[in-house]
This record gives sequence, C-alpha cells and structure tokens, in this order.
Amino acid sequence: MREPRVRGFTLVEVLAAVAILTAALLSLAPLLGAALKASREAERATVASALAVERIEQLRSLAWGFDEDGQPAGDTTTDLSGPQPSGAGTGLAASPPGTLDRDVPGFVDYLAGDGRWLGRGSRPPPGTAYVRRWAVVPLAADPDNGRVLEVVVLPAAGTREPDPAARAAGTRLVSLKVRAMG
Repeated sequence: MREPRVRGFTLVEVLAAVAILTAALLSLAPLLGAALKASREAERATVASALAVERIEQLRSLAWGFDEDGQPAGDTTTDLSGPQPSGAGTGLAASPPGTLDRDVPGFVDYLAGDGRWLGRGSRPPPGTAYVRRWAVVPLAADPDNGRVLEVVVLPAAGTREPDPAARAAGTRLVSLKVRAMG
C-alpha cells in the first residue's frame, strides 16, 4: 500500500523562513533609527525657521520712514522681547554689539519646543528649547536711513542637539529695512 502524500511545510522549512525574515528585519533597524533621527532634526529646523521668520517679520513691521514734514521717523521704543510687543524697548534703534553671540536683555527671548514664549532676560527659564536673538545694525552705506535686521534661533544649551556644528549655526535670517519716500 502506498502512503498518502502529505502536503505542507516541514518544521525545518518554517524555521529557515523565520530566520531569513528575522535577518532582513534586523538589517532594516538601523535605517529606521536614522529615519527617526532625521525626522526629529527636520522638525527642530522647521520650528527654528518659523521662529526666526516670526521675529524678522515683527522687526520689519516696525515704522521706519518719514513724517509729514519729510523728516526721518521710525520706531525706537517697541520692545519685542515679551509675549506681546510693548512700548518699553528700542525698536529699530541700533542694538549693542554682540546681541547675536550672547543673551542681551531686550534682544533675546526663550521659547519652548512648540514655539511658545517662555521668558526673556539674561538667563533661559526651565523648559527652554530655543534661544532667539536679534540685532538691529545701521546700514554701513547709509546708517541714518538703513537697518540690517538679523535674527538667529539656536537650540538651548540644555537640549540634546546631536550635531555641534548645527547647534552653533542654528537658523539665521537677515533682512534690510530702508527709509523710502512714499
């Protein structure tokens, strides 16, 4: 009598398939880790860019032109370092040297990872993810009528920025504001 033919897989075949599948999945793990790291870095760069754009636009929105008599006029009193602009600052008056390199009150604010304003002053409050600094520099070619506006957003010193060069560079925007006759 002939034995019936059994169709299916043997245990050895199943174990071999599982081993191959496991090896393939394990080889993809470093790629997944790299993709997650790149995604986090891209998110930080996007938030930092949005924060820099927000401040440069606030600076650009400050008055800088001529009054009704044709005399130079401009905002030199707005403080942008708080959660809302106030009238106790320097506006578009020239900033002191070094405001992009260190935390100078009136030219720095501290923000959470989601961009919420946390504080200002010479020291970041707890929870600071980004330090935003700005400078208003008279235009060398026409210091009375032109301003170079610079904003830099850096990861806070306590954050884990994997690339020291990226932390040092941060996000930097530069714009020009010039008085023009209307």
